Amino acid sequence: MNKLEIAAALVGLLGFVALVAGVALISHAAGLIVAGVCLLAWAWRAEKAAGVRAAVRAADRQPG
Repeated sequence: MNKLEIAAALVGLLGFVALVAGVALISHAAGLIVAGVCLLAWAWRAEKAAGVRAAVRAADRQPG
């Protein structure tokens, strides 16, 4: 991971915490729902990024 990827992950985490905290101030249940949806979205995004990285590594290994 380079510095930009680390910074993006930290900013994303900070945004996640701020969003969930703000919603939780309005309603505790809504805060938990938003947290769950955001974590699902984050996991989907991470899986997609891992797939792209694997495809790029596989393309780099092919001759020609």
